[in-house]
Amino acid sequence: MSTLLKATVSVQLESGLIIHDCKILEQDGTLLPQLLQRSERLKGGQVIYHDLLEFADPQAWASLAPKLITY
Repeated sequence: MSTLLKATVSVQLESGLIIHDCKILEQDGTLLPQLLQRSERLKGGQVIYHDLLEFADPQAWASLAPKLITY
């Protein structure tokens, strides 16, 4: 299973907020949008990721994700 970075995009929400550096990844032929994340390397070398943006309304991501792929 390989993951490739296909694009980095910015998106403006209806509220006027602009989110920069959203990544579009390709994994097994499927495009996957990703919001900003911070990586943390643990002892032993394992890397974990923390989301830097969270939507209060769970439906917000469901409506935004397809728009990121379209960009």
